[in-house]
Amino acid sequence: NLAVGNNVITVKSYAKSGKVMTYTINVNRASAPVPDPEPVTEPATEPETETETETEPVKNTTVTIDGKEYVISKTFPEDEIPDGYKDGTLDISGDTIGTAASDVTGLTLVYLTDADDKGAIYIYDKDTKNFEKYITFKSGKNVYVYLDASHASEKPEGMAETECEIQGSKVKVYTPDKDSEFVYFYAVNSKGERIWYVYDTVEKTIQR
Repeated sequence: NLAVGNNVITVKSYAKSGKVMTYTINVNRASAPVPDPEPVTEPATEPETETETETEPVKNTTVTIDGKEYVISKTFPEDEIPDGYKDGTLDISGDTIGTAASDVTGLTLVYLTDADDKGAIYIYDKDTKNFEKYITFKSGKNVYVYLDASHASEKPEGMAETECEIQGSKVKVYTPDKDSEFVYFYAVNSKGERIWYVYDTVEKTIQR
């Protein structure tokens, strides 16, 4: 049963490989047409006018990140919600968007898809209205969510900004010199602490 206006329908597709894809379909139902007036035996004193009701097409909420356009999914796929996060909603650009949020990390996550329908989780900053890719590193039982250095009150002094691949993800880091085997990145850990970490590029270890 479709209500008048926008109806959000979620469909899940299960591949043989076990991968689950979630598709969101927006169905916009127009108002019922205005019925024709009943015939009258006497001429009307004033001519009746008919008005046509048009409904605006559904517009996807889009965002541009690093020159690439993404669509913000109105629903957050349940199978993509990280451990420790709960589903919720948030108003973004006048649209209600499904989110995943954590009271511990203080992060709000949204789900974006690109032109090729490839989805990914992004961190949404409600204050700056910025988006950044949700990247996690694991060391034993510890999980670190990578954060851009703009979240830090202070940056490492005397260090240069560069890029480094950590556990398969290329991120922005800081290094004392180009030949250093140690680099620094900012993250929030499983306890909600936001601090700088050092990454050993040789032994592939993470330390406070």
